[in-house]
Amino acid sequence: TLKPKKDPFMPRLFSEEELLNLFIFMSIAICGPFMQGLLYIQLLMWSFVSTCEWLEYILEHNPDFPILCALTPVIDSVKESWISIIKVKNHIEVGSMLISCVGWMGGLNAPLLAVLFSQFVRIKAVSSHYTRNSFTQLNKVFEDTLPENFYLAFINPIANFVISMDNSAKKAQEKLDDGE
Repeated sequence: TLKPKKDPFMPRLFSEEELLNLFIFMSIAICGPFMQGLLYIQLLMWSFVSTCEWLEYILEHNPDFPILCALTPVIDSVKESWISIIKVKNHIEVGSMLISCVGWMGGLNAPLLAVLFSQFVRIKAVSSHYTRNSFTQLNKVFEDTLPENFYLAFINPIANFVISMDNSAKKAQEKLDDGE
């Protein structure tokens, strides 16, 4: 048969990452061309990785599948570097959130996008290690480049808030694991 018995795409379709990507689809309507470009890049990276994963699964079960055999080098390349691709995607998400927070003043997006995108990234920061890593790296860049007083007054409270969200999520998971 040409179709694998178990499709890895369907269980992932309703996972958290995929549902959060629906937000990006809807956000495209309330942002300007620059922000749309950033959102499209995020979606393209996500779809590229997901599609390569699905194609790899098909090739494992049907190695002689027409045309897909020619894509094996691309699929193997993505398989080797998918963590780097996901990290870049999350860096773009965090950067897009920061741009949207100040971009509405310059007409890059609607003010509503800044609020919604901040909530989107906040949810991702709680659930995704890669997003937390992006925040940590961005915080390090700010700490190293901004004047100390500015960093302590504006950036440090936001960084502490993100860290507290992460700690709250860990405590809640520990309670669930302990059966409380």
